[in-house]
Amino acid sequence: MLRKLHREFIDLQKNQEQYNDLFKTSPKKEKNLQPDGSFEEEYIYKTWTAVIYGPVNTPYVGKKFNVLMNFPDAYPYEPPEVKFISGIYHPNISLTGDVCIDILKQNWSAALSIEKILLSIISLLAAPNASDPLNQEAGKTYLENIESFNKKAQAF
Repeated sequence: MLRKLHREFIDLQKNQEQYNDLFKTSPKKEKNLQPDGSFEEEYIYKTWTAVIYGPVNTPYVGKKFNVLMNFPDAYPYEPPEVKFISGIYHPNISLTGDVCIDILKQNWSAALSIEKILLSIISLLAAPNASDPLNQEAGKTYLENIESFNKKAQAF
């Protein structure tokens, strides 16, 4: 698991320029006090943080969303737990930040990567699945009055 996450981190660093307008991500860093009084930073590969930038032509444009990803010991055979730390008004994201997207549930595959997860979430921001909402009120508003939904999403 750690080897795959390390490899994904290296790949993401190599390709970061192509994603600069979409997201930034890395494993969480921990500072450890050394015997000489200095601090050494260490990556915690089981926990990643990401910043997702609101996609153009959505009510989220110009916003930044902090996301936390926790990877189980069985990764890549089990999906990570993904949670929005920043508040967001979206049919498929609960008020507590849980994300409802099929690739993190029944359509998970060991071939998926952190890059693909984040790109899928960005796609979800641009095209919600309001007919199967996690946030019922946002889903209903999206289906019944898209202008009202957009105003609420922008103001949230």
